[in-house]
Amino acid sequence: NEYAQEAIHVAFVLSIGKLGFVLLLGIFLPLFMATGLIRDEMSSGTMHFLIAKPISRTEIFLYRVLGYLGIVWPYIIALGLLGALITGFLGPSDGFFRFQDLGVWLSIIFATMLATLVYGMLFNALGVLWKYGIILDIPFAAWELGMALLSMGAPETTLLRFSVIGWALMIIDSAAMFVWPNLDLFIAMGNWGGNGDGGWLGDSSLEGSNALAFAASKPGLGLSAFWSLTVSSLVLLFQAVMLWFIGGALFKGKEIQ
Repeated sequence: NEYAQEAIHVAFVLSIGKLGFVLLLGIFLPLFMATGLIRDEMSSGTMHFLIAKPISRTEIFLYRVLGYLGIVWPYIIALGLLGALITGFLGPSDGFFRFQDLGVWLSIIFATMLATLVYGMLFNALGVLWKYGIILDIPFAAWELGMALLSMGAPETTLLRFSVIGWALMIIDSAAMFVWPNLDLFIAMGNWGGNGDGGWLGDSSLEGSNALAFAASKPGLGLSAFWSLTVSSLVLLFQAVMLWFIGGALFKGKEIQ
């Protein structure tokens, strides 16, 4: 039916954006690409050529991260636009394309880019701290995974404020409020009036409503969609700047062998 098609489509877009992009790409790309940005050159000895130049180590730290972003961000943008095209043409719509979904896909791309920025700074700093920095990365990645799952079940939890992914996912939830302003009502309609096809024993919800209720969350700040998106973006940028200074300070204190 029409409700199931729309609910499953929206749930799919949100789930792919949150779990596929922000969680998997946002964490694992920097985990494997950013940890050794400086550490590899410190270990090989080529870092001596860079620190001999009249630029500070904090600048070197930043330039290494910017180079990594120059590879990662175009990949994220291309993949996000491809996802928008596929779901736009294949999703339920009265026209030939679901233009209303583009706002959510742009937020997915933006949130993933900010996540890779913050995680890139973090994992690069951990790589500077210890030559086996990827071992230090794993607990952070596990924490963020737990926060991602928590944010989709309890987005108002204060614990999410102590993560990166909680703020990144809030960007997507805020954009969803813009694009689909009646999303809460749509979910409630599915929960109230069904005939037992919701997928759970004894559940009278409409098909697709449970998946949509899991994928969609309200921004946990109690603000409007605009301010939730703005605050989330600023917090992530602040985290990135702080990690840049911390990473630069760690790099300054390291002796290059």
